[in-house]
Amino acid sequence: MKQQRNILAIQPLTEISDKLLANLQSENISLTIAENKDHYRKTSKDFQLILLSTDITTEQLRELRALYPQALFLNTGTNLVNQNLIFDTLDSRLSDKEFFFKLNRAFTVQKMKFDLLTLRQYVAMNFGFDNMIGDSKQILEVKQTISNASPTDISIFISGPIGSGKSLAANLIHHHSERRQENFITVDCNEFNTDNFEHMIFDPASGYLKQADNGTIYFKEIDALPQPGQEMLSDFIKTSTLMNSDRKINCRIITSSTLHPEKLMESDTANKELIRQISEIVIRIPNLPSRKNDIEQLTTYFLNRISTETKRPIYQITRDALERLLTHNWTENVRELEETVKRAVSLARNDTITEKDILFINTPQTLKNSTSFSIEKSEESKGLLDDGQRTLIIKTLNENDWNYTQTANELGIGRTTLWRKVKKYNLKKEMV
Repeated sequence: MKQQRNILAIQPLTEISDKLLANLQSENISLTIAENKDHYRKTSKDFQLILLSTDITTEQLRELRALYPQALFLNTGTNLVNQNLIFDTLDSRLSDKEFFFKLNRAFTVQKMKFDLLTLRQYVAMNFGFDNMIGDSKQILEVKQTISNASPTDISIFISGPIGSGKSLAANLIHHHSERRQENFITVDCNEFNTDNFEHMIFDPASGYLKQADNGTIYFKEIDALPQPGQEMLSDFIKTSTLMNSDRKINCRIITSSTLHPEKLMESDTANKELIRQISEIVIRIPNLPSRKNDIEQLTTYFLNRISTETKRPIYQITRDALERLLTHNWTENVRELEETVKRAVSLARNDTITEKDILFINTPQTLKNSTSFSIEKSEESKGLLDDGQRTLIIKTLNENDWNYTQTANELGIGRTTLWRKVKKYNLKKEMV
């Protein structure tokens, strides 16, 4: 089924409006006719096409472009103010076939332009330097190194703690390089064992290296790659060829680890020759506690991004809530901050996040050494946080239709711990 297409007609000729009205259903068109400028100012629809009358003024045309920046403008007469802003002309004397051919072509071009703009916005949102948020000295140095190294083909090693933004840095390097039009292949080395790495990475027909030809391949947690795989990767870097193949593969290699290359050189599990090959440039991503001045900026960024994704008003945050974020010890860095902000948004009862909405759930590393679900708390705030914890648990249970396994996984706790909490707070399925 075709998606409905919206047209705004400004004081249209009778012949034009009659032709459109007679074909609304067959062409899946929604037509809004504005008899005057006050009418179109009150219209809230998103229009793909706007049909203009001959007596429209320059001021009205500028106003329309400001109101509907994604729309294409079509003339329905002659002597229009600015022909440079017009995509095409619809003449009432055209046959129905010619008329709707022009109209459908305009819809197609408008969609292509909209899709291109959406793609550009996506790239800018996800791969622009503005996405590496912060103006601390450490982050500015990282941005500068990425900017300098991206245009080259030199191998780059990115080190940094969990959740600090290593994958973002790798994406930025690729999307600001000469290879940005080609594939960017991400390989999580934790996925491999001694039985599957060879086929998945080095197969000359379908392996990850083959897929990255002319592009970039990013090995996450390179030290987790089995030792035979590290040796094969080292051999590939020397020859640029895959097993049983003479064809050379041209790809840039980016790697990362929580450990600095110097530490890996001391490890018994790392191939020292490979570490030397892949660390021509080393970029160290700082942890969040070392750049706490960036936390407020990061929080604002995450709130704005959530607002854009959910198409809701921009969320505000109280000073007390922000202070709570500033004083937390971020063991999982930026990733943990983002998850905390998302959780706060889901708990907030309106568009303002308060201290009550800020909950710090234990990280997986901490949970391994703990038998109970816990939230960072002080004695004076225990009652406040218990209430917040109760709200979070009941909300997550309801979202998962009271499936204990799914809820426990989402909260990062065990089923037994979840059961204890349900009993402690006397939670019932009918609660909302």
